[in-house]
Amino acid sequence: MIRTLLVLLAGLGVLRPTACPAQVFTRTDSLRWHVRFAATGSLSDGNAPRALFANVLDVSRLDTDFGLVLRQSYQYGTIRYRTTNNDVLSTNYLMLHPAATVVPFVRLELETNLLRRINFRYQPAAGLIYKVMATPGQAVNLFASGGYEHTRYDGTGFKYGHDDRALDNATDLLATWRAMLGLNGQNKLFGGKVALTYNAWWQQSVQDAFDYRYHADGSLSLPLTRHFSFTTSARYSFENIELVGVKPFDLQWTYGLSVANF
Repeated sequence: MIRTLLVLLAGLGVLRPTACPAQVFTRTDSLRWHVRFAATGSLSDGNAPRALFANVLDVSRLDTDFGLVLRQSYQYGTIRYRTTNNDVLSTNYLMLHPAATVVPFVRLELETNLLRRINFRYQPAAGLIYKVMATPGQAVNLFASGGYEHTRYDGTGFKYGHDDRALDNATDLLATWRAMLGLNGQNKLFGGKVALTYNAWWQQSVQDAFDYRYHADGSLSLPLTRHFSFTTSARYSFENIELVGVKPFDLQWTYGLSVANF
């Protein structure tokens, strides 16, 4: 008999959103720092022992001259006592004049991913955000950036995900310049009682036409109290170059609670 021993707060167990949160540009309060933490966890034992814990910490600060947006994510999981997840994703933005319509930014992303066999990935980039809409409760942004990716994998032998064609690549390193285009936003619905947040982007290597990635995620949040909300989220991501034996896509749906200081 499988017995669930522990379920922590369920929340945004999503480790892949690479974009500035749209809601950071439409604040109506005077808080200098915004902090949001979400965690999910489950632990089962018996015939199919499994553990899964995921945590996401969002920290942001906006001033007249600069803005700082930090997202730190960690996910750990086991199946039959074998580690299946031990993943870190750190996405960090520094923006100039965040109240302007066009906002320059620099971004640094750090990542490890056990299932994708990514030992360590870093991606510095610079770009612009264009605010299509920025009113209290409604935000839509377009963004574009260019940067450099350096990824060290746990293995060699790569393939293209769209047709399983092997690459002539005997190294464990993927290094390339990339361009990125995307859209994100947040909309308050039903008189502000429900928040819809969404994010989508396309990332393209400038050196290999078949080396591309895309991602889409969205969430609905229903406030329960001033600081607690019920949230459900879904995301899909695809990377066209992967190690042989690794699927090119990930699909995830989560639901639960989040807590914030605003």
